[in-house]
Amino acid sequence: MSTAALTKPDDGSTFYGDCQRLLRRLRKVPSLTTFLDSQQEMCTTGSSYCPFPSGTNPVTTLWNTFRLGSSLCALFNATEPETLLEVDEEATLENLKACKHGVYHFLLACKNQLGMTDENMFTITELYQDDTNKFLKVSHTVELLLQRMVEKGLLEDDTAEEEGEMPPTGANESQSTDPLSSTAQERLRKQTVKELLITERKYVKDLEKLQGYMHELQAQKVVSNDILRNLFANLNGLVDFQRRFLIGVEANAELPPTEQRFGALFIQMENSFTAYEPFCANYTHASEIALAEAPNLMRLAHIVEPTYGLPSLLIKPVQRVCKYPLLLSQLAKLMSPDEPYYQELLDGLVAIKRVADRVNETQRKEENFIELKKLEKIIENWNGPSLSYFGELHMFDKLSATVNDVERECWLYLFDKALLVCKETAASRKANKNGNSKKPLALHNKATLLIREIRAVVPTARNAGTYSVKIDWLNSETILSPVNEEQFKLWTSTIEKVRDAYKASRLSKQTGPRHPGLTRAHSNLSELEGHEANWNSDDDAVSFIDQQDDHDDDEVPLSLRRSSSKGILNRSRSQSNPAHVHSMGAGYPPIRSASSPNIHNHSTNVKVRINYHEDSFMLVVPSDVAFEELLKKVEKKIHLCSGTRIEGRLRIKYKDEENDLILINTDEDVQMAFENRNNMEARQNELAMVVDIYVS
Repeated sequence: MSTAALTKPDDGSTFYGDCQRLLRRLRKVPSLTTFLDSQQEMCTTGSSYCPFPSGTNPVTTLWNTFRLGSSLCALFNATEPETLLEVDEEATLENLKACKHGVYHFLLACKNQLGMTDENMFTITELYQDDTNKFLKVSHTVELLLQRMVEKGLLEDDTAEEEGEMPPTGANESQSTDPLSSTAQERLRKQTVKELLITERKYVKDLEKLQGYMHELQAQKVVSNDILRNLFANLNGLVDFQRRFLIGVEANAELPPTEQRFGALFIQMENSFTAYEPFCANYTHASEIALAEAPNLMRLAHIVEPTYGLPSLLIKPVQRVCKYPLLLSQLAKLMSPDEPYYQELLDGLVAIKRVADRVNETQRKEENFIELKKLEKIIENWNGPSLSYFGELHMFDKLSATVNDVERECWLYLFDKALLVCKETAASRKANKNGNSKKPLALHNKATLLIREIRAVVPTARNAGTYSVKIDWLNSETILSPVNEEQFKLWTSTIEKVRDAYKASRLSKQTGPRHPGLTRAHSNLSELEGHEANWNSDDDAVSFIDQQDDHDDDEVPLSLRRSSSKGILNRSRSQSNPAHVHSMGAGYPPIRSASSPNIHNHSTNVKVRINYHEDSFMLVVPSDVAFEELLKKVEKKIHLCSGTRIEGRLRIKYKDEENDLILINTDEDVQMAFENRNNMEARQNELAMVVDIYVS
């Protein structure tokens, strides 16, 4: 069937109005009256919802009449062909075989006797599908037969008269502009209904235009079918639903204001609004495809311009689903609480808000999934588990964050199990500056903070318009600095939600039966000696734990447990080399890269250059020196060499590969500083290397 036949002309007509007009025209064919009367579907009285003013659904009446098959044969005979078809007046929808038999002979006769082509006809399957897109093809074929009767003088041509009978904005439009017929509030109410109706008609027209464009792209093979699917998602299903919804809007708009039941319409259609979820979730991806395929799509620029026209059509459903709650809220304000359907309207408002929330949530999840895939490609120094191990990505953004007393502009990624703090590489910043891009091209992971170690979330909003969200971890703190109130509230609520969900999950696992495959418990740490744990293996999420450890560690990879409290995740470890587990007696065994020196098992010395104000001093310490011991040695060295009396506790920092100063607070931080220096420079003497530390 041609695209023109599927795409309705932009003449103000609607699917509902077209069905009403077609039904009236068919009633003027004497041989069809009996069929139409037998299939006229009446809405039952009582508590059931019926938006149709006459109690009759014109769409269903036509659909069921055509499905009889014998009715189509009777219509064909009304055109006075050379050979008449047999009409089985006893055919019913309970006997579909007989009905389809009649449809088959009707289609065959149209092709052989009337010379109709396949593009102007429908198939038997399409007639019995519950899809308005297919029904349009059926009604198009019927219209062609009626037009043939008009040309033969067998039927009066009353098309212009029919179009004039239906006002474009409902039967009550003339009253809405009469200042003497109603109060100001009633006029506003009618205007709100009018706005809902007019914008809904325009919206459906836009969807049908987009659908016609899709069909034309497919017919001319402008792009591949895969691109079409990724570009338009479930557009056919969305158009089908929206036509049905418009039928309810049209029918309600024809009723007197006090009899309109828009709330019931939204309640009844709530589940069907799921058609919005895949389309809206695909919007970002579709926009990127439209931009990438713009050169090819220019072939049909006379239908839809691909660079601005196509994106503006693709975003229509996203905008529309957010508009419905606003329209119903406005309508509720203009209704009296004493009206019989007032509470029903409020319930409908709640229903469409649920729909909008579900659509937004689905869209957010899809966008975050796409962002996660991008992150996996652009994070350069990641030596941890697969990012999918951390669960669902809930949100991401660029904002100022203070981690380990270092404040920087960071890209933050909040997962179910961790908060990743990443810094854009210098090359990426330079490239983005030249290209005016807002998205990072390459990132370095600066910290991985585990949700399980959150102790408190402290949001602070000051009168000066500054905001902060302090996260107290087990042994450190992180301060986020949102730029506005919306970002502040979003990060606060999402972090709290993720934290609470993690706690609930852990509680559920602790009270429920433990699955034997989730952990590998070992009573003797010596069993782990020499065991390889490759982050890229299928065992990314499997921990090797001592039986005496807290059960919370069951799902945390070993190296994350060693470093998460400082927020540093194995920065210096080579991803190309497998990690090894070495026993240290009590506590968790560390994971290190095979290329790193085994500073835990060899009693080597490390040269430390102490940078204190403008002075520098050399200090030799064991490679396995503890933090408190190092602090005492540094303090003593400064006192002996400079004569300075130290007041208060010293702060020791080292520079990472990005030249950021990282605070040293624990024994693990000391080892990280040593390993970081080892990876930054090739050592000529493995037994002695120089580590710069900065003291304040």
